[in-house]
Amino acid sequence: MRLCLFVFFSVTLAMAVEPSLPPETAALLKRGNDEYLAGKYQDAARDYSEAVKDSHETCRLCLEGLALSKARLGDASASLKLADKALGLAATPMHKASAHNCKGEICLMYANTDPKKLTEAETEYRAVAELIPNNSATQFRLGYVLLREKKVDEGVALLNSFVISHPAGPDAELAKKLIAHPAHAGNEFAPSFSFKTAQGVPIDSTALQGKVVVFDFWATWCPSCRASVPELRDLSKHYPAEKLVIVSISEDSKPGDWSDFIARKHMDWNQYLDERGQTAKAFGIHAFPTYIIMDSDGAIVQRIVGMDPRESLVHRLREELATMIK
Repeated sequence: MRLCLFVFFSVTLAMAVEPSLPPETAALLKRGNDEYLAGKYQDAARDYSEAVKDSHETCRLCLEGLALSKARLGDASASLKLADKALGLAATPMHKASAHNCKGEICLMYANTDPKKLTEAETEYRAVAELIPNNSATQFRLGYVLLREKKVDEGVALLNSFVISHPAGPDAELAKKLIAHPAHAGNEFAPSFSFKTAQGVPIDSTALQGKVVVFDFWATWCPSCRASVPELRDLSKHYPAEKLVIVSISEDSKPGDWSDFIARKHMDWNQYLDERGQTAKAFGIHAFPTYIIMDSDGAIVQRIVGMDPRESLVHRLREELATMIK
């Protein structure tokens, strides 16, 4: 799974409501913006589409919102055509930058399956940089894309500029990780986290740096999760604790059921009850079980969702772990 960078800059530009819009169209645009930010892309696409119709395809921001929503829903071709329409309506440098950035975001979304899209994303972000010089968000985006393209020196230079202008915050931390480990530009980095396990052991992202970690997101009400317990136990015994850390993070709503289950099943490795779901949300977990391997640099190198009846969990993890743990 690749690093997710798509929302910040494009949505920042697109969250304004064009003053010339009729109230009904402006309301549709705002609702689409809110739905997009909430991850409700189908609903956002519907409202953006209505706003585009109401404006007779003259609302640039409506077109950009619809383009991004369509991209999120898997329609790359339609989304890029919509972004081009928005670019055709752009009258000012800021408007043109917004439309170019929209196209860059869409290309970046699809770069995993179509490497040519990285080159297109670079072209779009360079256009934004020419229109709005020294824009920090563009430095971050373009720097990341250049690292993905193995243009390391220029990419690192741009990310360094970003860190200097924005030394604090999660994006700065991510930029620092990319600067330190340019080869990981194609990977997702684990978010910051901190909690105490059922065994009373403090676990946080800083303390786990330098270690290979398997995160097991599960719940006692999930049959596949329960079925994987013996394999996780075997995995915990196969590798020494100083080389592999296993952390099971439960989404159970009843602490008693959870604690009884882990005691009954002798789940002696790190166990944590994520009662409010904050850790699962930070890791982008949408289904159970989900298994994540984090390498010693803090990069997520494998994400397995669900169980495969044809192949054991240990077998699915073994090849990746074998290359990481000597």
